[in-house]
Amino acid sequence: MMKTSSRAFVLFLALLPSSLAFSQSTPHPVVISGAYSVDFGADQPRVIRDTLPGQTESAARVTYVVEKPPALRMVGTIAPYGGIAAADGEAYFDSMTRSIEGGMPGMKIATQRSILIGTLPGREIEANNRQTTVLARMFVTEKELVFAQAVFQKGSSPGRAAATAFLGSLTVLPQEPAR
Repeated sequence: MMKTSSRAFVLFLALLPSSLAFSQSTPHPVVISGAYSVDFGADQPRVIRDTLPGQTESAARVTYVVEKPPALRMVGTIAPYGGIAAADGEAYFDSMTRSIEGGMPGMKIATQRSILIGTLPGREIEANNRQTTVLARMFVTEKELVFAQAVFQKGSSPGRAAATAFLGSLTVLPQEPAR
């Protein structure tokens, strides 16, 4: 087997459906950047903090990950120092779309559409290869790109249900008025 095929196969095995673990989870929303919420169920996400180098400046990235069947779930933020101009949102969405498509061998974007998360414009994507499906939602604020992704075995009903519930839980929290 080719090296890239074996990595995809390992991911496939890691994401085999196990709906029992997800269906018994109790909601425990995780608050991100003090402004967004997402529900990982009873699972506690692992938090990864790093810096992405850029052409002119770096960006801080924080990712919350749960690698548990029936769907790998993650949400994160990418905050360029100096913030993001609202007009740059589409460029960030395009970059994330290319990243998803290039993330696994044979991954192709099946659908993508514009959405609103709260009042913020965003994008929703579905991508597939022979073994895997990726569902993603993203939006841009004045300071960061917020993205959520779920990866599951292609054709897995429990995986799709878990991914859809996870992505559907991504919300923008109401901001309290400044005092």
